Amino acid sequence: MQACDLLAPERILLDMPADCKTDILRTLAALAEERLFYRKQIVFEALSEREKLSSTGLGNGIAVPHARLTGIKEPVGLFARIEKPVDFLAVDDAPVDLVFMLLAPPASHYTNAMHLQALASVSRTLRDKVIRARLRACRTPADVLYIFNGETVHAPLAAVAVA
Repeated sequence: MQACDLLAPERILLDMPADCKTDILRTLAALAEERLFYRKQIVFEALSEREKLSSTGLGNGIAVPHARLTGIKEPVGLFARIEKPVDFLAVDDAPVDLVFMLLAPPASHYTNAMHLQALASVSRTLRDKVIRARLRACRTPADVLYIFNGETVHAPLAAVAVA
């Protein structure tokens, strides 16, 4: 399973306002309710419980909050680019501006190996500095999907400088 298989344009937010990690989780939980019909409070609580174990801030400005929820039949992703980077207690202490939320079925319906494969694919994609730079320059959800699909986006994004 690839990161691109988990996304759809209606589950992508660009320049999302947030002041803290909780704002990010609440907004993505609300998006899950709006677009996927999962109860936002249940999604938020599941993500918060996972964050209590250890932060899902992976460094380099990325976070991959994730949870398993009853009622989900297959894994699904939501992506947000945060307007101004916020503290996420990431492993490198850098603030986060790229967030890929993964929601998955409970273990009885979805093996640990499949869950780890989905997480690994998302993490591998977001750890690429060229991809991160391109995601930070996206103008539309379609641009984000092109990047996660490994496709070239129109010329202005192709020339993005990588620091």
